[in-house]
Amino acid sequence: MSGLRTRLTLKPGRPGTKQLLAEYGDRLLCVRYRYDDERHLRYKTAEVIVEETPWTPTAPFAPTDIVDLRIRPQERTLRAAAYFLGARPAAATHTWRTTYAVARILHLTARATRPASTRILSSI
Repeated sequence: MSGLRTRLTLKPGRPGTKQLLAEYGDRLLCVRYRYDDERHLRYKTAEVIVEETPWTPTAPFAPTDIVDLRIRPQERTLRAAAYFLGARPAAATHTWRTTYAVARILHLTARATRPASTRILSSI
C-alpha cells in the first residue's frame, strides 16, 4: 500500500464525509480519498482522534542554552563553521556541543537537542 496517492482531503461536514461524521462525530479530523494505480482501487480513509491526554510542551530553547547538534562527518564545511563559532565535538554522543544561538546562526535548529549530560564545556 505504499504506492497510494491522495487526490482529495475533505473536512468533516463536506459531501463524502457525512456517514463517517455520523459515526465518529467530533473525533473525525478529515476524510481522504487515496488511489492505488497498480491495483486500480480507491480507498476512503478517515483520520480519527483515538486518544486525548494532557500534554505540557517542552520549553523552547533560550539563545544561551547549551545544545547538541548532529553534524555528519561528511559535512566538513558545516563542521568547520560550527568549530569557528565555538562548537566543540562531544565524542560520547557523536554530536557537537554549542549554544542555541550558534545553532540558529548555522540554520541547524531542527538538529538541536538537549544534551544528555548537563556538563558544560569550559570553552563555550
